[in-house]
This record gives sequence, C-alpha cells and structure tokens, in this order.
Amino acid sequence: MEGPSPAPQRAPPARRTLLLALAGALIASTSGALWSWLLHAQPVDDAYISLRAAVHLAQGGGPLFNLGARVESASSPLWVALSALLIRCGMGPLAALDLLGAAALAAAGAAVSLLAADAAGLAAGLGAALLLSLFPAWSCWTLSGLETALAAATLAFALRSALRGRTIARASLAGFAATLAAAARPESIALLPLLGLAVWAASGPRRARRAAAFALAAIVPLAVLLLARHAYFGEWLPNTYIAKVSGGGLPLHLRGARYVAALLGIHAPLALGAAAALAITLRGGRRPATLHLLRSPGALCALAFATLCAALAWDGGDHFPLFRLAVPALPLALAATLSALASAPARWRPGLGALALAALLCSAFAESRYSSSEASFSQTGDLARYQVELGVAQRAVQAGRALQTTPCGRVAAVAIGAIGYESGLSILDLVGIADSTIARSPHLAGAAAGHDHADVNYVLKAAPDCVVFIPELSVDALDDTRERSWLSERRAYYQSALLLLDAPLFQQRWTARDLQFEPGIHLRVWIRRDLLSHEDAPSAARQ
Repeated sequence: MEGPSPAPQRAPPARRTLLLALAGALIASTSGALWSWLLHAQPVDDAYISLRAAVHLAQGGGPLFNLGARVESASSPLWVALSALLIRCGMGPLAALDLLGAAALAAAGAAVSLLAADAAGLAAGLGAALLLSLFPAWSCWTLSGLETALAAATLAFALRSALRGRTIARASLAGFAATLAAAARPESIALLPLLGLAVWAASGPRRARRAAAFALAAIVPLAVLLLARHAYFGEWLPNTYIAKVSGGGLPLHLRGARYVAALLGIHAPLALGAAAALAITLRGGRRPATLHLLRSPGALCALAFATLCAALAWDGGDHFPLFRLAVPALPLALAATLSALASAPARWRPGLGALALAALLCSAFAESRYSSSEASFSQTGDLARYQVELGVAQRAVQAGRALQTTPCGRVAAVAIGAIGYESGLSILDLVGIADSTIARSPHLAGAAAGHDHADVNYVLKAAPDCVVFIPELSVDALDDTRERSWLSERRAYYQSALLLLDAPLFQQRWTARDLQFEPGIHLRVWIRRDLLSHEDAPSAARQ
C-alpha cells in the first residue's frame, strides 16, 4: 500500500512567516549566547587568519595575511568581506567577529525554521529551531570567529529559494543565494547543479527560462569571483583548498570518508530520517520520480545533505572537533526528518515523534562525548576538545603580544593565526595555509587535516628571523627536551615543526633562546645566529 505523498506545504501567510522567522532567530540567538557563555567562547586560532586578512582589506592593503604576499589564506571570501566592511565602518576587529557571528546564527535560525516549515508545516519550523539548539555544534561556533553560522544561513536560504523558484525573479534570487553559499563555504558549490535542477523542476510556467535565470544569476557572480581571484592572487582556487585537498589522492579521500562515517554514526537519527524522506517521496507514486524528488522540500533537503557529505568526504574532512564543516548540513537532514514524520499516518505520529525526539537527544549527547581525534566516546570528547582549542588560541594571543618586543622581523610558526594578528609581524606558515609553496608540498602521512605539509629546504632558504615552535608562554624556561616532548605529544599537528627541528642546517643557523619578559613569563624562540651580536642580545627585548 502506497504511503501518502509528501507534497510541498502551502506557503503560510506572510505574518506567520515573519513571526516564524523571528522565533527561529530568537531561539538560535539564545542558544548561541547560552552555549558561548557556558564554554567561554572566543575566536579560535584559525579565526585570526581570516581576521588579519579582513583588517588588511579594510585598511586598503588587500585580503592578505602577509601584506605584499598575494596568497589567499582564508576559505570564506564572503566572511572576510563582511568582516572588513564592519571594520571599515569603525568597529573593532574582534567586536566585528562577534557581531557577525551572532547575526549569522540568528539568520541561520530564521532560514532553517522557514525551510523546515516548507517541508513539514509551521510546527516543524519552530521545532527545528528548538531541536537544533540541543546540539552543541550548532551553537558553539557562533563566537569562534569562523564562518560556520554564515555558511548555515546562506545554505538554508539558497535551498529554500530554489524550492520557490516558480518565477524568473525567484529563480534569479535562488541563483544569487547559491553564489552566496559558495562564497561562504567552498564545498557548497557542489550543490549548484542540484539547486539548478530544483528551480527547473519547480511548478510554474517558463521552466527553461527560469533555469536560465538561475544559471545566469549563479554563474556570472561566481565567474567574476574566479576571475578576480586569478587576477589578484594568480590562482583559480584558494590556497587553503590547494593546501588541504590538492594532491591528497586516495589517502585524503579515505580520511574524509572516515570523517563522514563518524558524522553519520553520531547523527544516525538525522541520517535515517533523511533516507526515510527520500523513500517516502519515491513511494508516493508520482511520476516522473526525479521531478517529484526535486519538488519535495523534504527529499531535496535529503539530497542536499547527501551531496554535502560527499563533498566533505572528497575534501578530506576537518581537524576541528564537533564536525565544524558539517554543521551547515545538519539542518537539512533535520528538515528532511521532520518531513518524513509529517508524512506518517496520523495515528503513528505521536509515537514516532517521541521516538525521534529521544533519538535526537541521545545524538546531541553523543556529539559532545565523541572524540574525533581518538574515534571513541569518553569524558574528554569533542566538547572538551573544543575548549582546548579555545585555550590554544588564548595562549597564542599572549605569545603574539610578547613577540612584539623581540628582535624578530619575520617569524616561522605552525599556529599562525593569533600570533600573526597580535604581533603584526610577517609570518612564514610552516604548514602552508598562508604560503603557496609549502601548500604544494607532498601531504604528510599521519598528520591532521590542514597540518599535513612541510618543506624544510624552502624554510631554510627563506631564513626567517625567528621560529616559534611552541605558541604559548610558560612559567619556566623550556629546554630542548621539554620542547621536543611538547611537539611529539602533538605530532599530528606539529610534524612540520619536528622535521625542521631535526634538520642539521637548522641547528647550525638558528639557536634557541629563552626570552623572559617578567618573572614567570617565558617564551622559547629560535633566533637566527647572524642576528645575535653577542650571547645576550635578546635581553634587549626583555621587559
């Protein structure tokens, strides 16, 4: 017996739509503020890479990490541009990050609520916002300084616009929204064909013209972005993509597949719900089936979720905890799940709803207890790892400020974000995110995503004034043994540092110095020997 067809929900009145959007934004904002307060959220180290580029752009120097070095070190052009706009308007850089993150999460809450309402009704739209607030990953990235919430907002907006692309104007809006999503997060570009097909399949006349309008509104801005990138940076792709994906081959894709497999395991209720939405739509009996899939909000959300998972697997995943890159995809799976529940027979819905709620609560709890670095569940899961990331950034901020008073002109480091932003010095990135040469070096086996490059000979020829392997201050002076032990314990992230440290020429041309700024505040720095006029030269930098 065929199940009921999950036909698209009729659009609610404009006033209800507005109230739902405001409710979704309020719930998301409240959740973001609560989680940020509980976790003492602040920008992570990578956020300072984009922030430094935004500051330079606002000051007229271009979207560059190092002024004069045309390397695109940020993954989100839209995030950098919006941050630069706020800074240009007179806002402090860190305040701009906080405001942009909070506004993006509110927009994401509104867009997701409306998308879920299209898939399963107004109650589902409100429920989607409430359910997402249970997941720490949805809220904790709000004040992290990264573009996660912006990617979620633009993606949900693009998907909803495509579903409503029944006129030329709406099709054009959907195309522009798809461009915004791709500019917010590069993996979102994988959704362009699916969104274009959804516009083409939408009910209404002039199907071919609508598809052409979508293509024009999407392709022209993307073409402009690509041409501008190539003209300015000399590359068709961001340096971050070259560093993280290019040349990775099968090992990188396998790492990405493990990342996605862990994501689907932790969020099994959402994955199963998305699969159910597809199955129910196909069983609806409407033909052609492909056209029906593209017109159904729940099925289209499920297809978009699957497409994004495939893109993340191809790109190799991410080293950050709490599935940072996959967060924008979770609302799509949730909307599909709610659509599947709404399509169930009325007598089954209370029981299925209670079961789904219990499963989602378990999934939210598991999300915080799962350790993506150890692929296990423990008390020190990803929520604790997220707090570790915050601590790393905070200590790097202190180290960056201390470097202002050293004899360093150009500093080589692995953790470049906060050190570069706070010190204002030229930075040589040992893992290649902000260096086009190192980005093209072979991927290192066993290293974390984004930290799997090294080019010792290139660094030696570049001859940075100083090298900072440990991006934090210490209460005691560190010796060779303690420094190597610290790096070895974090080998997945600091392989490039260990390789440089083991190079004989490095040991010959650089010497380690403990810079003491005041009692209990030390920074271990390797300084090029020819910069030292006498044994105690660094003492001039001490406070």
